[in-house]
Amino acid sequence: MLSNRILLSLALIMIVTGILQLTQQTHAQSGFPCPADEYEDNDDFSEPLPVLVANPLRPQNLTRCAGDDDVFRIFVPEGFSLDVQLSFSHAEGNLDLVVYDADVSSVGDSSTITNNERVITPPASQDALYYIYIFSPDANAEVTYTLTLHLFCDGCVIFQGQLLDEGQPVNGSVKVHVEFTKSYSGTNIIHSTDPSGTALDVEVIDGLFTVPINLDGIDRLGYARQYYAQFTINGRTLRPPIPIEPVPQAYGIAAGSTVDINGLGTNLDHLLELRSSAPSTVSGLFINDVAGNAILIRNVVRNGIDIDVERYGVVSRTSSTSVPAGFFDNTSSNSEAVGLYSSGGGDEAADIVLGGIGSDGGATDDGILSSEPSVPNSDLVLRSYDSVFVDLDEDATNTNAVFRVRNDVNATIFEVSENGSRSSGNVIISAETTQSAPVEMYAVASPENWFEDFGSSSLIDGHATVMIDLLFAETVNMTESYHVYLTPLGDCPLFVAEKSATSFTVQAMGGADCTIQFDYRLTAKRAGYTTQRMETVTEAGGEE
Repeated sequence: MLSNRILLSLALIMIVTGILQLTQQTHAQSGFPCPADEYEDNDDFSEPLPVLVANPLRPQNLTRCAGDDDVFRIFVPEGFSLDVQLSFSHAEGNLDLVVYDADVSSVGDSSTITNNERVITPPASQDALYYIYIFSPDANAEVTYTLTLHLFCDGCVIFQGQLLDEGQPVNGSVKVHVEFTKSYSGTNIIHSTDPSGTALDVEVIDGLFTVPINLDGIDRLGYARQYYAQFTINGRTLRPPIPIEPVPQAYGIAAGSTVDINGLGTNLDHLLELRSSAPSTVSGLFINDVAGNAILIRNVVRNGIDIDVERYGVVSRTSSTSVPAGFFDNTSSNSEAVGLYSSGGGDEAADIVLGGIGSDGGATDDGILSSEPSVPNSDLVLRSYDSVFVDLDEDATNTNAVFRVRNDVNATIFEVSENGSRSSGNVIISAETTQSAPVEMYAVASPENWFEDFGSSSLIDGHATVMIDLLFAETVNMTESYHVYLTPLGDCPLFVAEKSATSFTVQAMGGADCTIQFDYRLTAKRAGYTTQRMETVTEAGGEE
């Protein structure tokens, strides 16, 4: 018969936080070729298999040994889905995952090349024990792993426990009614499985049962207070009631509340999890009309917020001119400290995208990167540990895109077009001197695109042939007319008697047979730009 000792293990688990976290430690066990976990022997479906119960505060140790796959069972109530996450390191070996229903028919599998495998089953059609099969394509692989289990259903809380009759697990259908009270005597009822008092038909398999509870009113459970669960099984009220205590993973947080995880242990993977059984367009967390900090996270040694979604991970909006939509404060003076870190999927994936979406959802907003406007003389530093690339007109939709530098009145002082042919503003070079501070030197400008070469040669008996540098000749158009300017280094007038694409000839005037040194300057039009002359400057796209 049922006794007042039949309820040995109970856990109140919310849909968003019902997690069983199994950590990656091992311990020696005799008779196995590698350190074995506490669930051995669970090598195939024919053996007596361990039954897992979701409990976020019970870490357990798991190892897949060589030639030794692992099989577990978990009770899945009707209407519930099971989320199984398997984490490991490929450096040790590869693991795959299959989940079977009670008929050993697959309800989901995962075999990727990542360090994580995940299966989310469809809602169970009836109460059943599911099988979790973990194996490796490499029979000799010895891999430690973490298994995370989550039972959930839409809009419900589950109360899971174990039912024994004279020490033996109960099997079969029973009628269960649970009342949550503030007192040990069972008075002052604050919630129940069914407010009308109707008992629920609950299937018990190997002593395990799960009671779904409607969420209405469950927010009246306060944190760090003692409550009691009063069970009525098949019309008989069991005494005494079972003491329960809500934890931060299992209740709604009231406005102004602080969740203190001190004393909850170091095995928590996260404090709060928001999860949906299928991709959803609803917001996971919505915060509106907050004058202060919407979310404040401090003293976190891992990820403050870890988001894995198919839409925007974080959406923050503000119309304030003084308060930003997002604020990341790096208070360290160390040059390696980072205030905001973003990582794309590869060298071609954008790590950060600025602008592009206006208030109407259209592409009406330029991306602007600015230093702090409220701090006078604030600088903007772009730091690189190798090259810096600026890709203009990435989508090839603008033939006149430019990289432009402007001054405080938005006047262009320098620009380069996407074909590299245009620049504006003064070209100034700082030159060192021994007499004073460095001085500015200005480049000579030209209405056409000219390249120049300089050199010296010798006139012998009134005649000289100068060969044009072949590498220089490749950069200019030598079939067009080019210019040669001569400077005789002696008393002998000179002139250019002949020009070709590979050389030019210099002679002394009047047929004199003088022998002297001379310098020359050769100017030729740049190859591909022979027709350009003082073209009109047109403003490029992208202006504010």
